[in-house]
Amino acid sequence: MIRLVLAALRARRAQTWTVLALAVIAVAGAVGAPWYVLASARSATANEVSAAPTQERAVSVSHDTRLGGGDTPAGALADLRSAVEHAFQVPDGHPVLSLYQLGDASLPHGLLALQVAYRDGVCAHLTLAGACPRAVNEVAVSRRTAELTGLDVGGVLTVAPRLINGSMALQVVGVYDVDVHEAYWAGSPLVNVPPDGAGNPLGDPVFTVLDTFAAQPGLAAPTVRYDLAVPEPVLRGGSDLAARLDAAAYELHQQGLNLDTQVRALVDRIARDQGSVRVGVVAGAAQLLALCWFALYLAGRYTARDRRGDVALLKLRGAGRRRILRLIAGQAAAPVLAGVVPGAALGYLAARSLAGPVDDPSTVREAAALSAVALAVAVLGALVALIVAELGTLRAPVAVLLRRIPPRRHGFRLGRWGSTRITGAGVADLVLVAVAVAGVYQARAQGGTAAPGLALLAPGLVALALALLLARLVGRVAGRVGGWGLRTGRLRVALGALQVARRPGTDRVFALLVIAVAVLGTAADGWSAGAAARTDRAAVDLGAPRVLTVRARNQEHLLGAVRAADPGGRSAMAVVVSTSGSQGSPPTLAVDSERLARVASWRPEYGPAAAITAALRPTVPPALAVSGAAVTVEAGADAPDLQLSATVENRVTGVATRLTFGPLAPGRATYRAALSGCTSGDGCRLVSLQVSGPTGPGGNLTPPKPGGTVTVYGLGQLGPNRPVATGSVLGDVRRWRPVVASAGMGLTIASHPGVLTLTVSTAQVPDRQRADLRAFVADSPVPVPAILAGPPPSAWAATDPVLSPFGGSTVPVRVVRTVPVLPMLGTRGVLLDLESAIRGAGTGGAGTTLQVWLTRDAPPSIVDGLRKAGLIVLSDDSAPAREARLAGEGPAASQRFQLLTALLGLLLAAAAVTVAAAVERTPRATELADLRTQGLPARTARAVASRGYAVLTVLGVLAGLLATVVAQWLADVRLPLFVDSWATLPPPGGPRPGALLLAGLAAAMVLGVAAWAAARALVRRLR
Repeated sequence: MIRLVLAALRARRAQTWTVLALAVIAVAGAVGAPWYVLASARSATANEVSAAPTQERAVSVSHDTRLGGGDTPAGALADLRSAVEHAFQVPDGHPVLSLYQLGDASLPHGLLALQVAYRDGVCAHLTLAGACPRAVNEVAVSRRTAELTGLDVGGVLTVAPRLINGSMALQVVGVYDVDVHEAYWAGSPLVNVPPDGAGNPLGDPVFTVLDTFAAQPGLAAPTVRYDLAVPEPVLRGGSDLAARLDAAAYELHQQGLNLDTQVRALVDRIARDQGSVRVGVVAGAAQLLALCWFALYLAGRYTARDRRGDVALLKLRGAGRRRILRLIAGQAAAPVLAGVVPGAALGYLAARSLAGPVDDPSTVREAAALSAVALAVAVLGALVALIVAELGTLRAPVAVLLRRIPPRRHGFRLGRWGSTRITGAGVADLVLVAVAVAGVYQARAQGGTAAPGLALLAPGLVALALALLLARLVGRVAGRVGGWGLRTGRLRVALGALQVARRPGTDRVFALLVIAVAVLGTAADGWSAGAAARTDRAAVDLGAPRVLTVRARNQEHLLGAVRAADPGGRSAMAVVVSTSGSQGSPPTLAVDSERLARVASWRPEYGPAAAITAALRPTVPPALAVSGAAVTVEAGADAPDLQLSATVENRVTGVATRLTFGPLAPGRATYRAALSGCTSGDGCRLVSLQVSGPTGPGGNLTPPKPGGTVTVYGLGQLGPNRPVATGSVLGDVRRWRPVVASAGMGLTIASHPGVLTLTVSTAQVPDRQRADLRAFVADSPVPVPAILAGPPPSAWAATDPVLSPFGGSTVPVRVVRTVPVLPMLGTRGVLLDLESAIRGAGTGGAGTTLQVWLTRDAPPSIVDGLRKAGLIVLSDDSAPAREARLAGEGPAASQRFQLLTALLGLLLAAAAVTVAAAVERTPRATELADLRTQGLPARTARAVASRGYAVLTVLGVLAGLLATVVAQWLADVRLPLFVDSWATLPPPGGPRPGALLLAGLAAAMVLGVAAWAAARALVRRLR
């Protein structure tokens, strides 16, 4: 028996090698799918974790405590850690413990709320100028706090703790910068904090040692906090991690501790990511196996036709049906089983190269078990397909087996429909068409979402049904064309068409070609749509081809540094983003609008670029420039102890300097204050004038008494000598505006010919009310023009629209245009001009991100110029890098696998053509030789031999592309393109002509090579 099997396999080498190749492809797809799923899921998890903000990975537990009576700061931290770790254990976790208490520090125009804080190992995660605090009452302050308070290393910061009366003096030993994106800061409320509920800025923390909390009575009511960034391996726990967090939250709540985390949202996103990989890969693997079994069935049918004489001889010699079945099964099983080892190795290596390794032992065991099951299914399905293909030969009588032309399939009569007969294959076709109709119905009922069920397979089912119908139609049309060719004497056309019409099994080969091309077209279209969507999202999310996140002293420093680094304005643009919003306000994006159209990745959804730029930058009076070594003020006051302060700001560095004049005397006098840092470069600009009381301890200004009035007669500068604000400017009330305040003491600004008067309101002010008695130079449009995306805030319906673009002072805005989408902000937000926002709201504030947008071809010298100007680059992102991160998500991994399986399906179709050609080669060559004997010209015979398979291939490719278009028109079902269901822009519609063209070219190349090889072999045999 074994010798007979081996002899039969050697006699039909082409068929044997083709079946072996088909088996290898089937096994590779089945074995590689689990490894690809698990490796892609791990990569997707790592991608989600790396792309997620640190706050989304944090688990934080906090509570307010009271020190004293034996309770020490160290003991409070130890108790909290013990309670949390009893409720929630995290392997390889690195928790960070902290204490902090809110207090107020005095500013020139009010108070700054800040946290006095201790945090484990904080100095290792700060960029310090100076020293790390090591002794009691030593602190490190942020650069922003140092600028706001006018302090530096060696200064004394006076803080009045809240909840406890009194104040404390803290020695500044260091000034720090911090990278808030570091995992160390996950969950910490101490950095990048938004404004408080009243819109007042909350300053950066001042860090000190733990002993300061024990030594200072004012710090006896701190908040104790436990922060932990959950490691990536733990995040893969999915629902188990969420359940553990819920249990821990309940247990800690019983002890009066509050657990706060956004990890559940990240875990849900990871689960959706992994689920999209599983669904997409399983669908792709199922399609590949179905195509492979179909191809094996066709290969078995054609091989069975070639073995009809062998089976007839065995029956004539008395071999029983079981013996013949064992012989046939052996011939079918040998190449399939031989393909197991190379197929499994190929599948594993392909999955590893495409998705990366699987290293975790438990995951390796899971992948191996799933691969074993998939391997068994693939091999069993292949054997069943091959044996089923042989059953017709096994049942046929000897007389039928010895016929060169098989008999017509009779089928059965259907009802009263006359002579209409339906075969078993016809019944199967009708069933498949019915299933396809059900899939289309379900897909349309679900709105095109890729939910489990027939809807997910609807496009493939439609393509299959259409392929079967076209296969039957092609046979009939070919028969008609062949008859027409014979009648008109066109022998090449006639013989080629009759070959397609009369060869048994040609319709199934054609159907396989159509299905393979349709699957490839669908996969290519999905891959193209996904790539286009990732490109669109990267452009919208970033706003520009390249984005630097930077640290600057303030917004003015950012704007000036970018303009100095790129004076032509063609490659760089300063941007400030505030995505938090406050009091129901939408997020804001402030840009240097004159450069917007040249630097940003502009899209039609943002509106016309020229109109947007013109709307954001109307004509405004020029700024009041200061470029001297001293400033003079001619002024007087009608109340004692009143002072006048002028704030000037460097146009490039953003450094603000406060000059104080007074106490002012009654009448008219000239006062002078020295100024440095404004005589070079672009100089400085006058920002505001401020009325205050006497200078208090530490150089801080005290609030003035209500009712006093300051009259300003002139502003000038010395060295060089020239006026800064003439009488026409001082006497024009339109050139001055107060700060936008919600309540409390304010400033009344009035003008008379040639003079400006500033009167303090008589309203009573609570001790902790931030009173801002400044008159700003109106060198920007007020209200500030704004471009709005999405609905306006509900608060704007009752009051004038105001925004806090930098998380501090508010500014009135005027919506000049609405658009559907804004860069970075999406479908909800406000676009402002950065310079106008700075002039209107001032600098400072918290909760904002400073960025520099660059064009794709921005020279490296611009980044060097930014660093020379004092900017610190925190991160460097680009559109290609963002697209690569998006390509690491589950939907993109599924699209890649489906495209790979579609290409393998194309190889399966080419193999089916090869088998059909190998079986038909001898009888086809005999037929053409007989026709040559009867007078058919040799040139015509060669043309018929070489073009028959080419015609079938061309028709199959065209029909496959048609099936792709029809399938997507009837059931356009796609997996989600993004895990978070991002829908700022509508998904690319299909079918996409470019993708279909590439799919058609690939199919024509692969199938054309198979058809060319088959035709060449037939022509060689004919010769």
